[in-house]
Amino acid sequence: MAILALIMMFCTTPTHAQSLPDTDRTLPPEAYDLKNVPDEYIEEALTFADYCEGRESMRQHYNCQCLSTKYLDKRIEGGDRIGRSSIMLAIEEKCADATEAAGVRYQECLGNATLMGVNGDPEEFCQCYANEYAKIYERLSPEPGSTMFVAIQSRAMMHCQNPELAKRFYK
Repeated sequence: MAILALIMMFCTTPTHAQSLPDTDRTLPPEAYDLKNVPDEYIEEALTFADYCEGRESMRQHYNCQCLSTKYLDKRIEGGDRIGRSSIMLAIEEKCADATEAAGVRYQECLGNATLMGVNGDPEEFCQCYANEYAKIYERLSPEPGSTMFVAIQSRAMMHCQNPELAKRFYK
């Protein structure tokens, strides 16, 4: 079962990334072949994948499969000379994917539509809001944090309530 998880995690490419070459890799391709990778590196990357999936904020804003693959790449490149925190800093702006966050924002919006001052159809507004939130997040790829989330939410809300004002305000 662990072998199957490994193959699924490190040998498949997320659909939205299939056409993009992996330009982050710095070693020859054979260095990344799983036959040549120490088991402890693979275990560490799997542990990181579990960590990512277990953190709501990370799971909502990153593709954890992609991120754990980047983690393994950095571990292979740095070997035992590089610490976990250094690896995490090196990959923190990679693999942004706010698909799950958009779903959460949509549900929150529907539940709070009257408090948010939604004019018109709440479903239409909330769909706009959730999609715009995801677009902004993925475009900026910020480090997750409550201050950044509030700023993105405000910008998405303005875009959906008054697109012309948002264009002037966020050039």
